[in-house]
Amino acid sequence: MKKVIHKADTRGHSQYDWLDSYHTFSFDEYFDSNRINFGALRVLNDDKVAPGEGFQTHPHKNMEIVSIPLKGHLQHGDSKKNSRIITVGEIQTMSAGTGIFHSEMNASPVEPVEFLQIWIMPRERNTLISTRSGGSKCPYCSGYIFSKGFNDLQTTHPEIASEWSEKNLLLKPDEANAKSRKNVWWRCSKCGNEWKSVINARVKGTVCPVCAEREVLAGYNDLATTDSQLLSEWDYEQNRIQPTEVSRTSAKRAWWKCRHGHSWSMKINERTILGKGCRICEQEYLSVFPAFALSYYSHMKGLKIELGSDRVLGIPLDTYIPSEQVAIEVNSGSEDMEILKEHLCQQRGIKRIKLPMKTNETEIAYAQRIKAAFQSVHIFITSDTEEDVGTIRNVFENWRNSQ
Repeated sequence: MKKVIHKADTRGHSQYDWLDSYHTFSFDEYFDSNRINFGALRVLNDDKVAPGEGFQTHPHKNMEIVSIPLKGHLQHGDSKKNSRIITVGEIQTMSAGTGIFHSEMNASPVEPVEFLQIWIMPRERNTLISTRSGGSKCPYCSGYIFSKGFNDLQTTHPEIASEWSEKNLLLKPDEANAKSRKNVWWRCSKCGNEWKSVINARVKGTVCPVCAEREVLAGYNDLATTDSQLLSEWDYEQNRIQPTEVSRTSAKRAWWKCRHGHSWSMKINERTILGKGCRICEQEYLSVFPAFALSYYSHMKGLKIELGSDRVLGIPLDTYIPSEQVAIEVNSGSEDMEILKEHLCQQRGIKRIKLPMKTNETEIAYAQRIKAAFQSVHIFITSDTEEDVGTIRNVFENWRNSQ
């Protein structure tokens, strides 16, 4: 008996996003004229299939096919309406004479399946009854048998074929069809990026990874290109990455430095998409927002106010409106100080309103409470609160820049 040894590390290899396969004999893109078959043994593949993926329905003829699970659960189905899940210790055999359509899928949504796929050439050909009555369709119309000018990619999907890359060398889009599992190069018509993807996957809807924001192409969708106004805030000393290496949608954390010299860490998409700024500046803004808001609404109604004045009580009041004899306190002191202020205000006929800003309270919510406080002393304000808050922030920024 003839004996031939093929070592494992000399086998052919094909790898896609759903399949990792090693070939003892020529198969798929692997070709070795010295390894076509061994007697009747034509194919011996060691396949590992991702969860929920597998070999979709496809045709075979004149071949005995054996599947041996090594790990996981393998689901078989064919055009003769056979369907079964097999696992380790079981063997699936199928005779494909004049033709049969079948599929082999990973039955698990979470674990890969590993199995040996073996094809044996029969001694006699075309011995089985046609599977036409079982529902099989024309293999040319279904794309399982290639026919140039009829079901090639250039003919059936010209838009996808237009992105065929020159890196594919001699292989042309009219030499493969939509069912092909070949992993080829594409050139995006929008951004110019070149990437590899299985032909069948492209037909099913996969797109350029740069345009899908899964990869970064410098000069197109990198942060330096899309958000150049933020480059002045990029902390080049603390960041190990450059703004040309990330996109504005990235969830990576980066260091930023505002124009006031504060340095802080924040996710890139928080800075670009959510518009969050310097945390230190924001904290400073929120700490003075109550005073700015009270001053803004008082001036809107033509009221003169005194901020932090001790003229009336001999101790400071946060905000005092003399014409209305109203004091609005946004800060809290000690219990003794609070009792003293309340007593002195009552003696002098001053209405004292406590209005501290609550933890995590938004500026809009707090501005609404200020309006309600004014209304309680018959001062009515009907402005757009959201626009008011925007104006108050601009006033703060102008004040901050002048310091």
